[in-house]
Amino acid sequence: MREFYWCAGNVVKGLARQNLVYTNEQFNRYVRPELLTLLEMRATMQQNGRFDAGVTGKFIEPTLSAVEKTQLSATYQQTSLPETKASLRKVLQLYRGVSEQISGNYNFDLPKTITKVYQQFNMWLSA
Repeated sequence: MREFYWCAGNVVKGLARQNLVYTNEQFNRYVRPELLTLLEMRATMQQNGRFDAGVTGKFIEPTLSAVEKTQLSATYQQTSLPETKASLRKVLQLYRGVSEQISGNYNFDLPKTITKVYQQFNMWLSA
């Protein structure tokens, strides 16, 4: 979880510096894979430890709701800084929703500072 937020911060820095290559590389190498890992963990929990996501999450899509599939698909639009910014917002929203779902369903405590973290991201992305 920490890696996700740390690297999402790097994406924000790249956006602020208007460096599309750095921004997208941070997004694609670290942020989205952390989201996929969270989705894989949820699927594994839902299937009592009997789920194999396959290499690079190739079996994760059938475990997603229709809304989640749409949300995840939208995060691949990154041909400009505004598109990448919108994709980051979508990743943050999906990550938070899945985290809260896991927390509620499996008695997993989220960090107490999580609300402040999202407030900070919203402030940065609104600038």
